Amino acid sequence: MTNETEVVMPETEPVVKAPAVKKTKVVKKVSASKKVGATKKVSSAKKVSVKKAAKKSIKKSSKKMQAKVAKLVKTKLIRDSFAIPEGEYAALVTVKKACLKNGLEIKKTELIRIGIALVNNLSVTKVKTAKAKLTPISAGRPKK
Repeated sequence: MTNETEVVMPETEPVVKAPAVKKTKVVKKVSASKKVGATKKVSSAKKVSVKKAAKKSIKKSSKKMQAKVAKLVKTKLIRDSFAIPEGEYAALVTVKKACLKNGLEIKKTELIRIGIALVNNLSVTKVKTAKAKLTPISAGRPKK
C-alpha cells in the first residue's frame, strides 16, 4: 500500500472583466431663488457645477434675481501690504475713533475701501492734483 493521493484541480473558467462604465457628471439645475450651500457643505466639484447652472439661470432671470445670486458668489480677497506715512495713519485712526463715537463700528480696511470708492468717482485731473499734494515716500522695505 502506498500513501499516494491524487490531487485534482477543478477546472476554472477564464475571468472576464465587465466593460468599463463611463462616469457622467450630473448637473442639477438650481433656481436663483434657492440659497445654495447655506446649511450644508458641498464638495468643490458640486460648487463648480452649481455656479455654472446659476450663471445660466441668471441670463434668464430679472435684475432682482441677479442681485440675489450675486450675493451668493463670493469675491476673492487679495492680501497686500502698503507703506503709509505716520501722519496719514494717524488721520485714519482719528476718523475711525470719530465713527466709533457716533455709534458706527468700522474697520480701517473699510475706511480705505470707502476712500478707494470715492477716488474711483473722481476725474483723472482731480486725482492728479490730489496726488501732487501727497508727500513722496520711498518705495520698498527699509534697509537693515
